[in-house]
Amino acid sequence: MWAEPTWSSFQLRSKTYLHSKTKETSAPPLFELLWFETFSGAPEELHHICKSKKSFASKLIAKFGNDIPPLFVVTLIVPGTPTVAGVQYFVRAGGAIQSEAADLWQRFLDSDDAFRKERLKLVPTVHDGPWFVRKSVGAKPLIISKALETTFYQTPAYLEVVVDICSDRIAKHVTALCRSHSTHLTVDVGYVVEGRDEAELPEALLGCVQYKHLDLTISTPIAD
Repeated sequence: MWAEPTWSSFQLRSKTYLHSKTKETSAPPLFELLWFETFSGAPEELHHICKSKKSFASKLIAKFGNDIPPLFVVTLIVPGTPTVAGVQYFVRAGGAIQSEAADLWQRFLDSDDAFRKERLKLVPTVHDGPWFVRKSVGAKPLIISKALETTFYQTPAYLEVVVDICSDRIAKHVTALCRSHSTHLTVDVGYVVEGRDEAELPEALLGCVQYKHLDLTISTPIAD
């Protein structure tokens, strides 16, 4: 089961963070959770899911063409048997106001991959599940590319971020724990572009998703 969690549970950098180190409740996310789906296949087949005709993105584009708003897509490649890709689709929230976080997102969108890798971070929270899983996952924000291979695929219709958890031995171990207990876990995951000067603060979530008792054995083969 997947859903959009209560975003107010995420604590992010405040306007005064650089000198106070204080965090505060996030503003509403820039993007709303639109869809989630899982695919299975070889790791190399699970990169750039959006271009597959089986993907939600491709189906949207085929039906609506250029009328769809640009999507923010995060694909997590999860090791195991079989290897699975969890694909999260976000769409820009209606009535989103201009803010420091919105300006930073536009810079992120227009920048090269080096900048994106330096700034995109994940904020996890495990609400329930075995204590050793909660301990292993933790709750500290993480610049994703510092731990995991991160690749970006961009078209006018979407920006897809592929995070390959298979690329790191420790992450593979932690994910194996999570996967073996996934039907007993509730996990919130938020995505943020890190603000590093006052003009980029306060931070706000790009988007967030909650996985509750998710069964990763149910997935669609990506190969035709």
